[in-house]
Amino acid sequence: MKSGNLNFLEPSGPLQACSGTALHLPFTYLLTYLLTYLLTYLLTYLLTYLLTYLLTYLLTYLFTYLFTYLLTYLFTYLLIYLLTYLFTYLFNYLFTYLLIYLLTYLFTYLFNYLFTYLLIYLLIYLFIYLLIA
Repeated sequence: MKSGNLNFLEPSGPLQACSGTALHLPFTYLLTYLLTYLLTYLLTYLLTYLLTYLLTYLLTYLFTYLFTYLLTYLFTYLLIYLLTYLFTYLFNYLFTYLLIYLLTYLFTYLFNYLFTYLLIYLLIYLFIYLLIA
């Protein structure tokens, strides 16, 4: 489409130097400044604030949860299990064996020594009493 010397299909004036892919100089500086500022701000914000907040929150939550879980549940269950096992072991085995040993020793001592001596003394006392009377 031509009208005199002008060709409306081709760029003219300041756009003539632009091939269509190149940008104007102020726009490139503005775009690169905005992109670098936004990227650096976003990256520094993400790296400094969000990650530190997330890491501190996650670490504190995880550590508090883990320590409370460990201290309350695991240690109490372990302590309860250990104490019940120890007490059942102590009461079932040690005390029963000790009681059986003590009772058998006491009964054997009582029956063997005391009753035999008592019977001997009683028999001697009865024999002496019968001889005198």
